[in-house]
Amino acid sequence: MNKAEGEILENDALIKTLESLKKESALIAIEVAKTDETLEEIELVSNEYAPLSTMTTRIFFSLESLSNVHYLY
Repeated sequence: MNKAEGEILENDALIKTLESLKKESALIAIEVAKTDETLEEIELVSNEYAPLSTMTTRIFFSLESLSNVHYLY
């Protein structure tokens, strides 16, 4: 647009460029919406496994600390 000379509405190259940018921005908006949906799905699945990961972490560190109770552990 900075290099546009004369009447902006009569510049066919500029209008075509703006139309292609509009189409690309619409496609990008669709992809962003898909990405948001995917992130929400990932968050739901992660929240579903959170209690399991908490319990396995507790078990692991409990087993790790058994050597403090007795050296044979």
